Amino acid sequence: MGYKIEQLRDIIYKHALCPHEGLTIQRDGSRGSSGSLGVSKFKSVQPTAPALLRTSRQVYGVTLPLLYGGNVFTMDMASSDALLFLQALPKDSRLQIKTLIIPSNLIAGIKFNNQSHADKLGAFLIHSMRLENITLAVPNPPSASTTGVFDGEFRWSTWTLHRALVSAFKEGHFRAITVARPESSAERRDVHYFCQVRQHVEERLLEDYKEQLREQRRAYWDVAYEDAVHHTVASDSRNALDEFVRDTWGRAGYAVEGDSGVRLGDIGTVFTVRRIL
Repeated sequence: MGYKIEQLRDIIYKHALCPHEGLTIQRDGSRGSSGSLGVSKFKSVQPTAPALLRTSRQVYGVTLPLLYGGNVFTMDMASSDALLFLQALPKDSRLQIKTLIIPSNLIAGIKFNNQSHADKLGAFLIHSMRLENITLAVPNPPSASTTGVFDGEFRWSTWTLHRALVSAFKEGHFRAITVARPESSAERRDVHYFCQVRQHVEERLLEDYKEQLREQRRAYWDVAYEDAVHHTVASDSRNALDEFVRDTWGRAGYAVEGDSGVRLGDIGTVFTVRRIL
């Protein structure tokens, strides 16, 4: 069966406007005397053909949702510039964006001295956009030579966007929120930091269930300790704990997807929390 003309048109438009990896937006130019940046001062790393939108009113109506709603946007810049870019977009374009990736350079509050900008960016993402999916990168841990130098970068209190967006997710914004690792690492403390992030997200979203979770985990560790003392291995205790945690997420109205734990050397998503009806 051959394609209809409209189907062929949509295939061509998608090929021209929607790269497989989405659009990575970077700043392309310096601020003017007013300290502002227009949309023309930003660029996409991936080649696209946005001139299609100016072809005709009819083409604009078809391609606008495709360019902005059909792409995953990665804000590869500081919080202040990301806010300026989103503010500079026409409202009808901005409201089409559904999926956003926020890399680690937007999150590291102390190291990049951008916490106040991150506060404003978080508020804008929550109240001035219609995002459905957000991915939050987790900063890589410091190297052995700099351990402790940027320790504040890994404190939950400094992760402005994490806290704001997770809280907004609990309040009903977004369909899913993902925490992702930007690079691989085989160092043990990497596991500590990622587990710490998951713990904070869990404590915020499962606040009403924290006592039940604490009791179940305490029971698991009691069993694990007894097994270690008697040199035995419990057959079902870990699986029972995992099942209890999954059920708890479900009772709270969420499904957890992706990794149920943390794997050393893994790249990308650590876990995704998706809202369920």
